[in-house]
Amino acid sequence: MYYSIMDSLCQDTLLAVEQNSNALTYLQIGACHNGRNKGFFHSKNSDDYNKLGTAIGTNTHLKRLMIDNLSNNVTLGSTDATGFYDGVRRKSEEN
Repeated sequence: MYYSIMDSLCQDTLLAVEQNSNALTYLQIGACHNGRNKGFFHSKNSDDYNKLGTAIGTNTHLKRLMIDNLSNNVTLGSTDATGFYDGVRRKSEEN
């Protein structure tokens, strides 16, 4: 059985956050998506969370961020955890 680390909808969500898309104002991390909408992110690759955190920290359009059960999805390496949580912290300091 083939298992994708990150599906195309989650790849689209990551790209939208990285590109600071004004169409994406809500992001739910760690949850499975409904198959139709951007705004949900789930990956089994630790590095993807580093990229996401960095993008969150510089994104000016995200207004709501929800982290749902991240620890069950992936074990973050120390560098990736630092990148992810630093970005989330930068975003939370804006509010």
